[in-house]
Amino acid sequence: MDNDTEEIVINDGNGKNNAPRKEKEIGFILFLLFLFLLIPLGNIYYKAYLDKYTEYREKQAEELRCRHEIEKLRQNLKDLYDTETFLNTPEGVERVARDKLGLTKPREIPFIVQDEELKNSAEKGKNQEKEKKTTEGEASPKAESDN
Repeated sequence: MDNDTEEIVINDGNGKNNAPRKEKEIGFILFLLFLFLLIPLGNIYYKAYLDKYTEYREKQAEELRCRHEIEKLRQNLKDLYDTETFLNTPEGVERVARDKLGLTKPREIPFIVQDEELKNSAEKGKNQEKEKKTTEGEASPKAESDN
């Protein structure tokens, strides 16, 4: 027999081999050691994952806020373009001249309404008059084309 390949056999006195039991105990101890090392490492990786996930969610929320802000700014820009287009029309120039500068047409008498209720009703009357003129203007070309 070679000295390199000798097996150690431990008897417990009953003629049974105790080597598998010792191997199981060593395996169990190694398993517990591995488990106690794995839990802290897992905890560290889990915390790192949570930190990254939290950062990711914050970035998503920030992106959403930025998208909403961009949409508001686009709408604001569109409104400004619409206002610019309106102010470049004769009606827009007239409105600025009347409202901001207080100018009137020749032989027109300006009235200053101090009561808010009267002022609102006067503005409603102006709007209704404009709508009436607009519908009359649209109706008159049709009447001429019928003749």
